[in-house]
Amino acid sequence: LHPTHPTWSVNAPHYDLFGLRIHLDHDRIAALAAALRRDGREPLLLTMLRSPRERIMSRYREWRGTPEASLAHADARVQEAYLMARRHPFERFLLSDHPVVVNACDNLQARMLAGLGPSRTQDASAILRAALTALDTYHVIGRTDEPQRMVDALEKAYGLVLPAYPRVHVSKTFDHDVMVVRDPEALARLAAYTKLDDVVWQALLRRDGTGMPPHHDQARRAHGATTLFALPSLRGLAPKAGIPD
Repeated sequence: LHPTHPTWSVNAPHYDLFGLRIHLDHDRIAALAAALRRDGREPLLLTMLRSPRERIMSRYREWRGTPEASLAHADARVQEAYLMARRHPFERFLLSDHPVVVNACDNLQARMLAGLGPSRTQDASAILRAALTALDTYHVIGRTDEPQRMVDALEKAYGLVLPAYPRVHVSKTFDHDVMVVRDPEALARLAAYTKLDDVVWQALLRRDGTGMPPHHDQARRAHGATTLFALPSLRGLAPKAGIPD
């Protein structure tokens, strides 16, 4: 969640300790990792990807289902985008040129992997190259449609057992008529919004299971790592021998 996310104002008062999970792009993650390494600590880098079209649909459902009262502390442009989702069907939402909507929909996974700053001035091919290169720096890459597999991979390879935690914000479902997209222009916009993300997603699916690059085989055998995820070079981290900071 971003610090200005409406869910923060709704849920924070109900908890003694509320974890603020901020979505970081790869540039920020790389900077944090570099700082930890300078301090002699080796970070364990994880990320999760989502089916591109489902990600956009989920974002729409989230915004459409967010209570209006929780928007009180949000930026005015963010409020406009959320209310647009509440007032219009998904098809019309896709055709909006509102900057917050465009930023949230336009190949966001690829742009975050490439770095949000650099991607502003890069063409599509440069963004894609940077995104795929960045993907190889993560130790474990999960899929949001199968989160338990990531949990299992972490426990099996590193002995890291994640505690169960409540989900405080779950997107609502809506009638089929609200979500259907028939308009050719809207379909074209959806295709454009997912073009780069689809390439990244397919790259992950190809690595899932036996499709991993050959140079990961030794690391997988040495660490007992599951074949369910893309596991780039584990850089000598020993399983169940202490979890990296």
